[in-house]
Amino acid sequence: MRNFFQTLNLPRVAQSEEISQAIDMLSDTDQSEEADLIEILESDTKSEQYRRVHLQYDAMATFLAQHGLEEAQDTHLWHKRLVEFESES
Repeated sequence: MRNFFQTLNLPRVAQSEEISQAIDMLSDTDQSEEADLIEILESDTKSEQYRRVHLQYDAMATFLAQHGLEEAQDTHLWHKRLVEFESES
């Protein structure tokens, strides 16, 4: 799962107006390559679902790090999925 907020250089709590402005600043080439980003973040419903999933990945990464479980059995390959979701402390 890609971190769309990082792609746009925005915090996870960015508002719709900020997201739209950041998308508008993408070049035409970037906009065609980032069609999935635009589809998800410009839809209120999809954007809210994306934020919730993003928070869940962040919570899992934080839990594993705080409990020293980075080496826990990773049957779902979370270590690969969490790379982009480092805590925004």
